[in-house]
Amino acid sequence: AADSSRFAVAFSPLRYAARRFHSACKSSMQMQPIEELADDDLVALPFDCYLTATTTSDDDEAKIQLRLCVIRNQQYIYPLIRHEDDVETDLFLDPRFIEKQISLQDILQWWNANDSSNEVKSELQYYGVGWYGQRPVPSLGGGPGYGAEADEVWSIDEDLLEQLLNEDGVDLPVIDVGMAHGEKARGGALF
Repeated sequence: AADSSRFAVAFSPLRYAARRFHSACKSSMQMQPIEELADDDLVALPFDCYLTATTTSDDDEAKIQLRLCVIRNQQYIYPLIRHEDDVETDLFLDPRFIEKQISLQDILQWWNANDSSNEVKSELQYYGVGWYGQRPVPSLGGGPGYGAEADEVWSIDEDLLEQLLNEDGVDLPVIDVGMAHGEKARGGALF
Protein backbone atom coordinates (compact mmCIF):
# COMPACT_ATOMS: atom_id res chain seq x y z
CA ALA A 1 0.00 0.00 0.00
CA ALA A 2 2.89 2.35 0.71
CA ASP A 3 4.24 1.88 -2.82
CA SER A 4 0.90 2.75 -4.42
CA SER A 5 0.57 5.93 -2.38
CA ARG A 6 4.11 6.95 -3.35
CA PHE A 7 3.17 6.31 -7.00
CA ALA A 8 0.07 8.51 -6.64
CA VAL A 9 2.11 11.34 -5.12
CA ALA A 10 4.92 11.01 -7.64
CA PHE A 11 2.58 11.47 -10.60
CA SER A 12 -0.01 13.92 -9.33
CA PRO A 13 -0.93 16.56 -11.93
CA LEU A 14 -0.08 19.45 -9.58
CA ARG A 15 3.36 18.05 -8.78
CA TYR A 16 3.99 17.43 -12.48
CA ALA A 17 2.99 21.01 -13.39
CA ALA A 18 5.17 22.38 -10.59
CA ARG A 19 8.15 20.36 -11.88
CA ARG A 20 7.62 21.72 -15.41
CA PHE A 21 7.39 25.29 -14.10
CA HIS A 22 10.55 24.86 -12.02
CA SER A 23 12.34 23.31 -15.01
CA ALA A 24 11.37 26.23 -17.26
CA CYS A 25 12.46 28.84 -14.72
CA LYS A 26 15.78 27.29 -13.78
CA SER A 27 17.87 25.68 -16.48
CA SER A 28 20.87 24.52 -14.50
CA MET A 29 22.15 21.18 -13.40
CA GLN A 30 21.18 20.13 -9.92
CA MET A 31 21.36 16.89 -8.03
CA GLN A 32 18.07 15.01 -7.76
CA PRO A 33 17.35 12.09 -5.41
CA ILE A 34 16.81 8.93 -7.45
CA GLU A 35 13.47 8.12 -5.81
CA GLU A 36 12.04 11.48 -6.95
CA LEU A 37 12.72 10.99 -10.67
CA ALA A 38 9.70 10.72 -12.98
CA ASP A 39 8.82 10.46 -16.67
CA ASP A 40 10.39 13.07 -18.98
CA ASP A 41 13.11 13.94 -16.45
CA LEU A 42 16.48 14.57 -18.09
CA VAL A 43 19.47 13.04 -16.29
CA ALA A 44 23.15 12.43 -17.02
CA LEU A 45 24.14 8.76 -16.81
CA PRO A 46 27.07 6.63 -18.01
CA PHE A 47 24.82 5.00 -20.63
CA ASP A 48 27.45 4.20 -23.28
CA CYS A 49 29.93 2.87 -20.68
CA TYR A 50 27.21 0.64 -19.22
CA LEU A 51 26.24 -0.66 -22.65
CA THR A 52 29.84 -1.38 -23.64
CA ALA A 53 30.61 -3.11 -20.34
CA THR A 54 27.53 -5.33 -20.46
CA THR A 55 27.77 -6.32 -24.12
CA THR A 56 31.51 -6.93 -24.55
CA SER A 57 34.13 -8.86 -22.62
CA ASP A 58 36.49 -5.88 -22.59
CA ASP A 59 37.70 -5.31 -19.00
CA ASP A 60 39.39 -2.03 -19.88
CA GLU A 61 38.57 0.66 -17.29
CA ALA A 62 37.76 3.75 -19.32
CA LYS A 63 36.84 7.15 -17.93
CA ILE A 64 33.11 7.24 -17.32
CA GLN A 65 31.48 9.67 -19.78
CA LEU A 66 28.00 10.89 -18.87
CA ARG A 67 25.31 11.04 -21.54
CA LEU A 68 21.99 12.89 -21.45
CA CYS A 69 19.09 10.47 -21.08
CA VAL A 70 15.35 10.72 -20.54
CA ILE A 71 13.32 8.62 -18.12
CA ARG A 72 10.30 6.87 -19.63
CA ASN A 73 7.63 4.59 -18.17
CA GLN A 74 8.88 5.36 -14.66
CA GLN A 75 11.92 3.15 -14.90
CA TYR A 76 13.51 2.92 -18.32
CA ILE A 77 16.37 5.04 -19.62
CA TYR A 78 16.66 6.21 -23.22
CA PRO A 79 19.68 8.17 -24.47
CA LEU A 80 18.97 11.37 -26.39
CA ILE A 81 20.50 12.78 -29.58
CA ARG A 82 20.20 15.87 -31.74
CA HIS A 83 19.48 15.80 -35.47
CA GLU A 84 21.91 17.58 -37.74
CA ASP A 85 20.25 20.41 -39.73
CA ASP A 86 17.38 20.58 -37.25
CA VAL A 87 16.44 22.74 -34.28
CA GLU A 88 19.44 22.26 -32.00
CA THR A 89 17.39 22.43 -28.80
CA ASP A 90 15.11 19.58 -29.89
CA LEU A 91 16.28 16.22 -28.57
CA PHE A 92 15.21 12.87 -29.97
CA LEU A 93 15.46 9.25 -28.82
CA ASP A 94 18.59 7.56 -30.15
CA PRO A 95 17.17 5.19 -32.81
CA ARG A 96 19.80 2.55 -32.00
CA PHE A 97 18.34 2.02 -28.53
CA ILE A 98 14.58 2.57 -28.89
CA GLU A 99 13.81 -1.15 -28.73
CA LYS A 100 16.04 -1.81 -25.71
CA GLN A 101 14.53 -1.70 -22.26
CA ILE A 102 17.38 -0.64 -20.01
CA SER A 103 16.24 0.14 -16.51
CA LEU A 104 17.55 2.95 -14.35
CA GLN A 105 18.25 0.43 -11.58
CA ASP A 106 20.44 -1.70 -13.87
CA ILE A 107 22.59 1.29 -14.84
CA LEU A 108 22.86 2.50 -11.25
CA GLN A 109 23.81 -0.96 -10.00
CA TRP A 110 26.53 -1.21 -12.66
CA TRP A 111 27.74 2.36 -11.97
CA ASN A 112 27.97 1.80 -8.21
CA ALA A 113 29.97 -1.40 -8.78
CA ASN A 114 32.35 0.16 -11.34
CA ASP A 115 32.88 3.73 -10.12
CA SER A 116 36.39 4.32 -8.82
CA SER A 117 35.16 6.77 -6.16
CA ASN A 118 33.41 3.89 -4.32
CA GLU A 119 30.48 6.09 -3.30
CA VAL A 120 26.94 4.85 -3.76
CA LYS A 121 24.91 7.02 -6.11
CA SER A 122 21.78 8.29 -4.37
CA GLU A 123 21.43 11.42 -6.52
CA LEU A 124 21.91 12.07 -10.23
CA GLN A 125 22.81 15.10 -12.30
CA TYR A 126 19.34 16.40 -13.07
CA TYR A 127 18.55 18.84 -15.88
CA GLY A 128 14.84 19.34 -15.33
CA VAL A 129 11.86 18.07 -17.24
CA GLY A 130 12.10 18.01 -21.02
CA TRP A 131 9.21 19.65 -22.87
CA TYR A 132 7.69 16.61 -24.55
CA GLY A 133 6.07 16.74 -27.97
CA GLN A 134 5.75 14.86 -31.23
CA ARG A 135 6.96 15.91 -34.64
CA PRO A 136 5.25 14.31 -37.63
CA VAL A 137 7.58 12.46 -39.97
CA PRO A 138 6.96 14.03 -43.41
CA SER A 139 5.00 11.69 -45.63
CA LEU A 140 2.55 11.82 -48.50
CA GLY A 141 -0.30 10.67 -46.23
CA GLY A 142 -1.96 12.55 -43.38
CA GLY A 143 -0.40 13.46 -40.07
CA PRO A 144 -0.48 11.67 -36.71
CA GLY A 145 -3.86 10.14 -36.12
CA TYR A 146 -4.15 9.27 -39.81
CA GLY A 147 -1.60 6.50 -39.73
CA ALA A 148 1.51 8.62 -40.25
CA GLU A 149 4.48 8.25 -37.93
CA ALA A 150 5.69 10.87 -35.50
CA ASP A 151 9.02 11.25 -33.71
CA GLU A 152 8.99 11.92 -30.00
CA VAL A 153 10.89 15.09 -29.14
CA TRP A 154 12.00 16.78 -25.92
CA SER A 155 12.75 20.48 -26.15
CA ILE A 156 15.16 22.32 -23.86
CA ASP A 157 16.30 25.93 -23.78
CA GLU A 158 19.55 27.20 -25.33
CA ASP A 159 21.15 28.00 -21.97
CA LEU A 160 20.69 24.43 -20.79
CA LEU A 161 22.11 23.05 -24.05
CA GLU A 162 25.14 25.31 -23.69
CA GLN A 163 25.66 24.20 -20.09
CA LEU A 164 25.32 20.50 -20.97
CA LEU A 165 27.86 20.61 -23.76
CA ASN A 166 30.39 23.20 -22.56
CA GLU A 167 30.29 23.40 -18.78
CA ASP A 168 29.24 19.92 -17.66
CA GLY A 169 30.76 17.92 -20.53
CA VAL A 170 27.68 15.73 -20.95
CA ASP A 171 27.62 13.79 -24.22
CA LEU A 172 24.76 14.61 -26.60
CA PRO A 173 25.56 13.11 -30.03
CA VAL A 174 24.42 14.65 -33.30
CA ILE A 175 23.32 12.34 -36.10
CA ASP A 176 22.57 13.07 -39.73
CA VAL A 177 19.17 11.63 -40.60
CA GLY A 178 19.25 12.89 -44.21
CA MET A 179 17.17 11.40 -47.02
CA ALA A 180 15.84 8.53 -44.96
CA HIS A 181 13.95 10.94 -42.74
CA GLY A 182 11.55 12.76 -45.01
CA GLU A 183 13.98 14.79 -47.10
CA LYS A 184 11.81 14.21 -50.21
CA ALA A 185 8.79 15.79 -48.54
CA ARG A 186 10.78 18.85 -47.43
CA GLY A 187 12.26 19.26 -50.92
CA GLY A 188 8.93 19.60 -52.69
CA ALA A 189 7.32 17.59 -55.47
CA LEU A 190 9.40 15.07 -57.42
CA PHE A 191 9.07 15.14 -61.20
